[in-house]
Amino acid sequence: MYPKDGRNYDSIKSILNTPLKEYFPNIKKLSEDEIWVRIRDRSIDEFSMVCSSFIGRCRKLMVSPKEIADLVIDRKDSLSELELEFLRSIWRIYKDYLQYLVQNEEEDFDGLMDRAIEMVKQGEHQWKRKKGSGSLRQIQYLFIDEFQDFSLLFYKLVSSIRKDNNHLKMFCVGDDW
Repeated sequence: MYPKDGRNYDSIKSILNTPLKEYFPNIKKLSEDEIWVRIRDRSIDEFSMVCSSFIGRCRKLMVSPKEIADLVIDRKDSLSELELEFLRSIWRIYKDYLQYLVQNEEEDFDGLMDRAIEMVKQGEHQWKRKKGSGSLRQIQYLFIDEFQDFSLLFYKLVSSIRKDNNHLKMFCVGDDW
């Protein structure tokens, strides 16, 4: 069975019915409540991890909640009901997550990166810390490790710095695959 085969409940049921009856002749259908009791904790944990991962990827690719909503509208005919329901759900979760960050004056790493990109684009190149200060325009070398994990956010930050610092030399290390 492949994901494309499971476009809806009926298609999954028709594929699995015969092998289930053959290998498990005494099988009985559980009620929705019985199923939920058995899978609740694991499902909530797995769904939370999937949502977190999906939102993290969206943030790194600079995909907004609105773009996800547009995707649901644009591709509703080519996606399964399960895919559409996931995108509808993740859209609301993602939108609420961003609102939560704003309301609580918090920032995640990708939000910090996005803000840094905007600051550099607006001409803010100086930094000041307890141990010293400097300017992005004076950096001579930029070393990037794990280059294969280079995200769109990181690319835009480096590109913004390089626009004002054209003498910046880069050394990147990453897996060759």
